[in-house]
Amino acid sequence: MEITLGKILAGAKRFGMPKYSDEILESLK
Repeated sequence: MEITLGKILAGAKRFGMPKYSDEILESLK
């Protein structure tokens, strides 16, 4: 799951969506 999450966060950052990645982290907590 960490690998998939890493790819998602990396993709979100690449597309300039730090807000989106933050929401993912919050939902996983």
